[in-house]
Amino acid sequence: MLRDLSRTGRTISLLVVLAISAALAHPVIAAAPAAKAEPVVAIVKGEDVDKMVAEAISLIGGIKGLVKDGDTVVIKPNLVTPAKAQRPGLMTDVRIVAAIIREVKAVAKCKIIVAEGSAPDIRGGCTLAATPDAFKGNGYTEMAEKLGVELVDLNADKRVSVKVAGLARQEYDMPETIMKADVLVDVPVLKTHNIAGVTLGIKNLFGLMSPPKERFHGSLNEVLCDIVKMRRPDLVVVDGLVGTEGQGPLDGTAIKVDVILAGRDIVATDAVAAAVMGFDARRVPAIVLSNKAGLGEIDLAKIIVKGKQISDVKKPFKPATMYARITMLRDDAMIKKLVSLADSVEEVQHSWGGSEKRAIFKPDRLKPDAAKYPLRASYGFSVGLDGWSDAVEFRAPYEVIIEENGQAAIEEMYRWIETNLGIKDKGVARARVMGD
Repeated sequence: MLRDLSRTGRTISLLVVLAISAALAHPVIAAAPAAKAEPVVAIVKGEDVDKMVAEAISLIGGIKGLVKDGDTVVIKPNLVTPAKAQRPGLMTDVRIVAAIIREVKAVAKCKIIVAEGSAPDIRGGCTLAATPDAFKGNGYTEMAEKLGVELVDLNADKRVSVKVAGLARQEYDMPETIMKADVLVDVPVLKTHNIAGVTLGIKNLFGLMSPPKERFHGSLNEVLCDIVKMRRPDLVVVDGLVGTEGQGPLDGTAIKVDVILAGRDIVATDAVAAAVMGFDARRVPAIVLSNKAGLGEIDLAKIIVKGKQISDVKKPFKPATMYARITMLRDDAMIKKLVSLADSVEEVQHSWGGSEKRAIFKPDRLKPDAAKYPLRASYGFSVGLDGWSDAVEFRAPYEVIIEENGQAAIEEMYRWIETNLGIKDKGVARARVMGD
């Protein structure tokens, strides 16, 4: 296992070196401003994928005005990792991409590329083969051969340095395939995300970043806005056949919606898609930042929705949650008291293979302050019991998309600790910590 992880680390380091070297080998270019798109979004519900894609694109003006003979059209699906290939709702359905390819071929003679930069699955030891395996496991390799299109692994693509008036950085190394595309089609999936809140058109562009992609997580939303500034998609087609709710992007639950959305304005398309999921786009930082940067419309009242209306297809998704945490010094008396007060004591398995005992406390144990935090709903909390260190950790889930609820959960746990354990000294608290 350690050998595999070491090999993974070396591979990731090699990828970084290669990406930097490629960037230095090319001239620095400035991000070209994209044409402003009308805030028109189509929603189509049905079961025939080809007809749904054709209708959605037609409702926003058709493909003919987008492409012309000789263009290079790049289609960017969401194939985040090969680890969960073929599980509906996690990856862009290959039938949708195939339908878009047929739409393009019907109106122009273009070079068509399907491009993605999947994330390595360190737990499975998958590194350089991440994107090819994701293509193969989700049917893209077979589709590309059948329709005569090219597949490109953006992780291995030649890089160009792009200057941008960014929120996170002023310069990025970007895939040459994307920056040279005449037309970029963004094909995300309706998914929740345990850092960004949702994975839609804007978040799907994160696949353009060179590995290791985790280095951008600290300023993820700002980076996403910067990417849209550098290369705004010309068309966004959202796969809403089957989405993912809960602990997306990989560990959530499939939810069948049977819709396809399409738009030219990426912010407007994401705002409508979020509303279909039951979320307010004004609570999704990447969408808000992109709107403030003038990259698209977020106000649903100003967006023209064609086909089905949001109310016709709205299907609330369970949000992804993170943990608010309080760490305190442990002692035997505290552990004994916690066990006696707990609703249950359970063995909890970690995604990385380990396990621990936790005292579980049901939702009614925490009392939300409805006046201060009107959107807060308690999920209860848990406390790790194993003596791995001299500290004990209290953990309460909260919805990522309602960020202030992280602070609400911390305040609730402090009150519970003081009332039930008689401890008034506050431990170290933090929110927005991803947990398994």
